[in-house]
Amino acid sequence: MRKMISAVVVVGMVVAPLFAAEFPNEKEWQRRFAAPEGFAFARKAEKVDSSERDGYTLETWRQANGPASFQKVLVAVPKGANGSLPAVVVPSDAPEAMFSGNPEMGVSFAADLAKRGYVAFTSDCRESGKDSPAWSGMGRLVHNARLLVDLAEADKRVDGDRIGIIGYNAGAKAAYCAGLLDPRVKAVVECDMFVSLGHTSWREARFWGDDVADMLKAGLSNEDLLEQSDGKPVMFFALQDDRSSYLSAYRNRRNCPDVVRRRYFANRSSGVLDKNGIKIGIDEAYAFLDEYVKLVKSPLKAYQGGRVRLFDGGWKIEGKVCRCVRIPGIAVAPDGSVLVVFDARLWNSGDLCDCQPTRTAVMRSTDCGKTWSEPKFVWDFPWNEKARFGASDPSLVVDHVAKKVFCFVNVIEFVRGRNDYRCFVWESSDNGVTWSAPREISEEIRWPGIKRGQHLSFITSGHGIQRNDGALMHVIVAQRFGVNIFGSEDHGRTWKCIGNPTGGATDESKVEVLADGTWMINSRAPSWLRQVHRSTDCGKTWKSVDDMNLPDSITNAGTVTARLKDGREVLLLCNSSRAVRPRMHITLRASLDGGYSWNKGVLIDPGNCEYSDCAYMPDGRVAVVYEAEGERALDFVAVPLEEVLKQ
Repeated sequence: MRKMISAVVVVGMVVAPLFAAEFPNEKEWQRRFAAPEGFAFARKAEKVDSSERDGYTLETWRQANGPASFQKVLVAVPKGANGSLPAVVVPSDAPEAMFSGNPEMGVSFAADLAKRGYVAFTSDCRESGKDSPAWSGMGRLVHNARLLVDLAEADKRVDGDRIGIIGYNAGAKAAYCAGLLDPRVKAVVECDMFVSLGHTSWREARFWGDDVADMLKAGLSNEDLLEQSDGKPVMFFALQDDRSSYLSAYRNRRNCPDVVRRRYFANRSSGVLDKNGIKIGIDEAYAFLDEYVKLVKSPLKAYQGGRVRLFDGGWKIEGKVCRCVRIPGIAVAPDGSVLVVFDARLWNSGDLCDCQPTRTAVMRSTDCGKTWSEPKFVWDFPWNEKARFGASDPSLVVDHVAKKVFCFVNVIEFVRGRNDYRCFVWESSDNGVTWSAPREISEEIRWPGIKRGQHLSFITSGHGIQRNDGALMHVIVAQRFGVNIFGSEDHGRTWKCIGNPTGGATDESKVEVLADGTWMINSRAPSWLRQVHRSTDCGKTWKSVDDMNLPDSITNAGTVTARLKDGREVLLLCNSSRAVRPRMHITLRASLDGGYSWNKGVLIDPGNCEYSDCAYMPDGRVAVVYEAEGERALDFVAVPLEEVLKQ
């Protein structure tokens, strides 16, 4: 249904100042974004058409953008809209295509966001500058995009304090510059912009054209605009890792680890552009806007029940200052006490291959996580600057039959080479109070064909399991070759590989035996999804799939199986569940069908979080231990199982 609308004139829209704050190279940028001398016009817009679509009403507006020029604006309004709604501005190469059912590259931002409850304003970037050769291309693009912000702010259906901006390709350049410069815009998403001014696309006449060479010579950088935004939430969604080192430095300098994120269309291992990758990334962009625009007045909060700070960077273990704690594992000992093991990285957050003094530490709770023992080293070996011997990636396996706990670590010595990981195990017969001397099992569990010093192979951190028949199972990784099960059938006296590897570019993993006897490995993978491997023949063959229901930040996660009162088994998973960097949103989910479907789960922490692991405790709560505040701290949270299930 279409109908013509009588003209509705919007006047008196206030133009925000061009720059929100002082920043590097401000005068140079001011000159290049400036309007031509004498440029003035009456600011007005009129609605000329309207049609009903699935889930929204599509309005066509005619907005003045110069003394004798107008831009066509499409406005998508959610059906049944009441009250003051969030808005999103969408500069685009092809605005009509977003409403056609056949959008460019699958990008239908305006239509999708209208269905999510936003009033979406979009116009055609390609129309910029045709009547004003005195403008720079980017100056005109930013001018037109900010006029869309004017229109959104003046619309009575819009909450002027909740306006975001998103763009793809040319629209991304307009969204990035206009969004960062305009203080009215609360969050920015750029898709495939290329941050570096040295990229050839910026030399097109509709952007900076021949001025790029002079801009680079003057030391200008698109990063200048990020600096002046003073920590505004920005998501970089691109085909490649575009200046990620700068973004990391910016996050640290501005102390805004969660608000500047990056995500790639392509599989991070193969570089292959895939539809799943695009869909996951777009979903993340929408979730980002939800968090910083739609929900800005009611921000997401961490789960508070049963929360304990186990360790903070800078605390001491047995008199040694530990600058960083990472890589937690958790398990319930035979007597019901809860054990947590983790990396105590004495100098900094560097990984094992960086050859710094890294120790394995353990903490113990006898009251299901309410109180904890002081941390102590499982193995406190002397540091030798020449050998540079370190132990990392701890994991636990509990033998409830033999009443033992096994702790595994990977060890590296700089003098042997960065790929020569050795595998060691300790055991405890008193529920983790004391530990045996370490025993090396590297050759026992090495896959045939994996050559020491050539192929990186290591035991995954976290925990393994005990099968119903008493056998112990754990996972060993050979990156780029897959993962494999290893275990013991004699209560830890000997260890060996079991079955065949999964193949594929998998990484740290967890293994579970499901109710029907299927072996399942849930893995970190480069696809930004959890990868699931299933075997019905005890590991001889595997069927693998990327689980579209489980977005992931390419990190280690935890799984555990619990039994309900009615006899059913519930599979639980905790992971950093946003497919972006930095890693964030530790979420605890449940599945009642062996991992084929998952509930929404409980958000444990919406902030910058890294590795996590989980265990089911005797009091009926699910324990989650994870790296909080980036890699600065270690937190423990306990959630009643019934609360996880009802989400």
